[in-house]
Amino acid sequence: MNETLEKTWEEELTEKLELRVASAVARGVLIAYRQILLKQLEDRFGTLAKDDHLRVASADLEHLKAAVDQLPKIASLQELNL
Repeated sequence: MNETLEKTWEEELTEKLELRVASAVARGVLIAYRQILLKQLEDRFGTLAKDDHLRVASADLEHLKAAVDQLPKIASLQELNL
């Protein structure tokens, strides 16, 4: 019996939708980590300079997670590894 390897249009649509959902969730997680880190930094160190906001805004998820973890251990913003 000859089996076809082509996907049905429903399978393709489902796959594309799943990719879009995963991408949206990843963006949401990234935004949430940025907001959490900024809030914690402001609570701890007061109003942040524009450069500090830019550092957070340009950081990837891995660096944001590490920064959230190191926040209780640092004494100044300069010690924050982003």
